[in-house]
Amino acid sequence: MLSFKMMTWTRCCCFLLSMMVVLENMPQGVNGFVIGRSASPTTKPHAILFSSTLPMNDALVPESEDDNNNIDAANVAMRQLREEIKGQILSLAASTERGFEAAPSERDQMKDLILDLADTFDGAAAEPAAPYYEDAEIRYYDDDKPTLEGSWTLVYTDAPDITGLDAGNSKLLPLPPLAQLGRIGQSCKPPYITNVIEWIKPSWAQKLPSFLLPGEDTNARILQKVVTEAKAVPSRPTQVDLTLVGLDITARMSYDDDDDDTSENILQEAIKEKGLLAGFLKTNPLELRGPLTTPFGKFTILYVDDELRIIRTYQNYVTINTRNKEEWF
Repeated sequence: MLSFKMMTWTRCCCFLLSMMVVLENMPQGVNGFVIGRSASPTTKPHAILFSSTLPMNDALVPESEDDNNNIDAANVAMRQLREEIKGQILSLAASTERGFEAAPSERDQMKDLILDLADTFDGAAAEPAAPYYEDAEIRYYDDDKPTLEGSWTLVYTDAPDITGLDAGNSKLLPLPPLAQLGRIGQSCKPPYITNVIEWIKPSWAQKLPSFLLPGEDTNARILQKVVTEAKAVPSRPTQVDLTLVGLDITARMSYDDDDDDTSENILQEAIKEKGLLAGFLKTNPLELRGPLTTPFGKFTILYVDDELRIIRTYQNYVTINTRNKEEWF
């Protein structure tokens, strides 16, 4: 018989051998700790980050040069498609007189074009309303991204509160208008967004003798400005909320006229040159600011680039503007 010490030694050896077999078949984790069977890189995306059998940048390196060529070709095709749609939009806007004379079928066509163009725009990535973030001065945003900031001129709208401004198209006014609608624009300079309406001397009035309608300057114009304060938040980078803060009315020439008039009666000279109302407003521009402000609606940016901007109002109307190459207000 084996001695007690021999039996004990034999049992210990058997136990150690069995434990070695078990440990050998168990998967090992980081730093040698047992964490269970790990998933293969093909079944767990994050497993690639911890795998020593795949290169760290394997997912970032294109498999072939053809991949880069395909990506470039897709980008070129997208730009061409975008420019083609923009051309159709601007052509339809011009043929419908800024939408003022658009037939229902033409408005439907324009909506389809707008949706097609909006599909090419990633508003969440572009953050076009970033200049109107509350912390825009300290928050970093890419200057190369398309932005709402700047001066714009209206080329199309279906909003009745705008199309109704043109008295020449109104069937309810039998009398000729006292002023003719000119351009419509918008100035976006944080924290304000100012809507600008230009009123010019009507064509019928320019034919009257000067003693009936004084004013030597046939290009004198009146600018009506509705001033709003705008705000946006990063969680909604394409939406802008507006608050009405005031109304401005002033007169301008068709060119920049920084008058250096030293005459004793500037008002009289201005009235003689521009007419009664335009002359008065030239020397006495109105700036109305109330102690209280009121909500003035909101809009969503559907598309914007260096040339074109499309927004949808909270009433579900659309306006299309082009960026000003020359300032007129």
